[in-house]
Amino acid sequence: MKVKWKKNKNLKPQLLMDRMAEITSIMSDGRISFSAFEKHQLDAVLLTMLEFHKEFSSSTMKALFNSGIEYCARRNDFTTAAFLVGINDAVVRHGARPEKLFILATSISTFDGFAKNNIVLRSSRIKSWPKGIPKKYLVRDKLEWRRGESPMPEEYCPITVTVKSKDSMDAAHAAIYDLDYVRGIHALFVNPPSELIFGSGAQKPMNKIMLGGMHTLHDSKGRLASENVYWYERNYRVRSSIQFSNKPQLAKNFNYVDEKINIHSDGFVIKDAIVRYVRAYDESDRNATIQKTWAALESIVCPHENNADAIVRRCSFMFADRPYYEQVLEHLREYRNRNVHSGYEVEDLDYHCYQLQQFFRQAIFFLS
Repeated sequence: MKVKWKKNKNLKPQLLMDRMAEITSIMSDGRISFSAFEKHQLDAVLLTMLEFHKEFSSSTMKALFNSGIEYCARRNDFTTAAFLVGINDAVVRHGARPEKLFILATSISTFDGFAKNNIVLRSSRIKSWPKGIPKKYLVRDKLEWRRGESPMPEEYCPITVTVKSKDSMDAAHAAIYDLDYVRGIHALFVNPPSELIFGSGAQKPMNKIMLGGMHTLHDSKGRLASENVYWYERNYRVRSSIQFSNKPQLAKNFNYVDEKINIHSDGFVIKDAIVRYVRAYDESDRNATIQKTWAALESIVCPHENNADAIVRRCSFMFADRPYYEQVLEHLREYRNRNVHSGYEVEDLDYHCYQLQQFFRQAIFFLS
């Protein structure tokens, strides 16, 4: 779990640490002071140069980072080695804290929750509450919500995610990640292979299972883990809720994929890709969906490679009519590249997204 510098010969963290030394001083009362606003820029650049354990939330990473800077300032030693000593001392202190039970309360756009009312993962338990969220979590209603539509619509099913963590922010990070993983596996089976949408108006996300607007974190007794703190969905709008047509079969499909991923040698990579996929199809911007899904597909088909030809070759291999699907993939790659490099866009990209989803689904099923 140690924090270390990324292995990239083009990154020169000592140059940044030297600048940090120039703007840092200790006041007469012992407090550490930074001149001007350059500290914010240095923080952003240095944080990008570091490798943290994936379980740390952005809040925890920033707290550990600040501990490393304080270590350097109090010793007047701003070498990269001293900084790592300071930040990893903070990691040890963080790891020594006792674990606590946290429960994330939110909702999803289905009438009766997920295919299984009780889903047990390696690090969490996700429960659906079709008859209403337990009363002890209703303390969340006292939080001030100024984002328009209801944060937990009546037609949405309440969901709780139970995790153990040493820190409330890390707990929320882990709970939302696992919730999106479960939602992502469901999306592989629930999102339609194609769909015609008539009428005008703002584009909606292509996912059928969307999250409610507000996510709150509670202790084991239902009390808010942090007063007046909640997480919210960006660009949140209430979506139509769905009813599963064959819940038992969907539950079997979920179990099959999850079990195969758990025993796969690269299971964590596949899990990451599924989370990236479902978050991509939460986007209303179709170009964002394409870019993010292509990256998710690349992460499992060509890990540690930058080889677009290999993506086309390996994905088309999974289909009987390989020459045809090679051309479909080439079309998607061509559009994705033109959008990235020249800002090229077309108006109707829905079918591009459905085509790309088909390849992502096939890759997940092939690997699992």
